[in-house]
Amino acid sequence: MMKILRFLAGTTMRLAAIVLFGALGYLGFTYFTAEAQNTRKAEPFIQPVLVETLRSQQTYIVSRKFSGRLNAAQVSDLGFDLGGEVETISVAEGIRVSAGQELAALDRAALREQRQELDAARREATARLTRAEATFKRIEPLVPEAATQQRLDDVRAERDAARAAVARIRASIDVIDVSLEKSVLTAPFEGEIVIRYVDEGAVVSGGQPIVRINAGGAIEAEIGIPVRFRSQIEIGKTYALQAGDQTGRGVAKQIVNDINVSTQTITVLFDVVEDPGFVPSDLVRLALTDTVRGEGYWVDNGALQQSLRGLWAVFSVVPDGDDPAAPGTTGVIARNDVEIIHVEEDRSYVRGALEDGMLLVRSAPLRFVPGQRVRIERILDSGADVSAVFERAPQ
Repeated sequence: MMKILRFLAGTTMRLAAIVLFGALGYLGFTYFTAEAQNTRKAEPFIQPVLVETLRSQQTYIVSRKFSGRLNAAQVSDLGFDLGGEVETISVAEGIRVSAGQELAALDRAALREQRQELDAARREATARLTRAEATFKRIEPLVPEAATQQRLDDVRAERDAARAAVARIRASIDVIDVSLEKSVLTAPFEGEIVIRYVDEGAVVSGGQPIVRINAGGAIEAEIGIPVRFRSQIEIGKTYALQAGDQTGRGVAKQIVNDINVSTQTITVLFDVVEDPGFVPSDLVRLALTDTVRGEGYWVDNGALQQSLRGLWAVFSVVPDGDDPAAPGTTGVIARNDVEIIHVEEDRSYVRGALEDGMLLVRSAPLRFVPGQRVRIERILDSGADVSAVFERAPQ
């Protein structure tokens, strides 16, 4: 019995000790937690920011791109001088041809029949001329003894008329021969057929294109630019030319100073000297700089936040002290509405409620509200690359 009582007494003491130590631990945890909260309340966290000193500008430079076409140095649209029905086309697109090779021909049946008729008329007229000349030779010695002068004049007129008839028919035959020759279309130079405009059996008019032939070799660029950009083009100077995702280089060789009425541009011709694989007839672009007058400020696109009524906003810092560059300087966030004048890939030119020398927050404008207190972590030069700076900045 005594052993049981001693065991119960020991167990009770151990339980009392456990409860006592637990209570003391809870009180200590509560005390230190309260102290930590009081410490945080006493020292609130101030957001560090990277700011940029704004510098006003009276002008800004933008890049303007002007479009044109790539052309082969020697390319021609070929057609017949005469109209008619296309009888044969001997080539197809992509076929290379040599100079003088037949490309197409018109139906020449009617021309051949006309030539045959003229051949018969020429033979008949030649026979009359032969008889008239023989008669003249017989009559001429008989004047005046056996023939009158009138008779000689008549024979002479018949002979001259026969000669004129023969000459006229020969000229008509020559016209038919030329027409027959022009009814066959031949290649003026060696090259590749790039376009076939019509098929056999089509009725075409004189001058209508039948095929396009490209001699290959060098490529030219023909680009229209406004007159005010003419001073930026220097003959003999090399310029970058872009077609799709390919970039080559061309030398300016000629400026055509005739203004295109529809586009109000003048034409500049370039010889492509660095060809990355340009294709004739493809669209090509030339970039030139343009200086635009207008007071404003360049700001990083990351500093812009959409505002009301089509405007945008940026956040600036009004520092507490006179020296914002001093370590640990704090300030208050202010919101400034701006209008975007020009946008580039990573920055924008704006105007609005800004002043020269103002400290602009460079990034994460959605983290701030007007009146919020911040600490100026670093002042950046206008236009600085801040990608590495933000990686090191404390959060």
